[in-house]
Amino acid sequence: MGKYNQGIYGPYSGRVGNVIGTFWKGRPVMRIRAASHTDANTLLQQTQRMRFRLVSSFIKAHEKLVRLGYATADTTLSAFNSAMKYNIVNAVTVTFPTLKLDLTKVRLSDGNRDNLAGVSVTALAAGQIKIDWTDNSGNGIGESTDKIYLSIGSADSGEVMITDANGASRLDAAL
Repeated sequence: MGKYNQGIYGPYSGRVGNVIGTFWKGRPVMRIRAASHTDANTLLQQTQRMRFRLVSSFIKAHEKLVRLGYATADTTLSAFNSAMKYNIVNAVTVTFPTLKLDLTKVRLSDGNRDNLAGVSVTALAAGQIKIDWTDNSGNGIGESTDKIYLSIGSADSGEVMITDANGASRLDAAL
């Protein structure tokens, strides 16, 4: 993607030949239409495509949290692309052909707030859980008023539920 400040006639939108002019994040950009090509489909390409597919589906399922968590991460990238950039590099275990997402390394937000400490999840009854954590506000820059967002997923169906924990904060220490 090429960036330009002002062309001879200023910014434009639309297609001229194989060059497409558009605006992205308030900046004029030009793109070129992709030429057709044959794909060698090497092992490295297959691995990267699998990594991309794996992380992309996970990030899409958590889109609400990603939009909040990566909103100010990088002004040159969208929240989705910032999340992809981090997680493709850091959260995928690379052993082709069985790539896996390491959930302990996944980040759905970017920032310098401390994570919750001492999190424990207890199953109460069918469809009910209790979550406890230690209030670690005052350590680092975590504040007692930080809102808690939960992402609960099913490994079997892949279904994800995202909630704002009914307004729970770091100070509440239980849900």
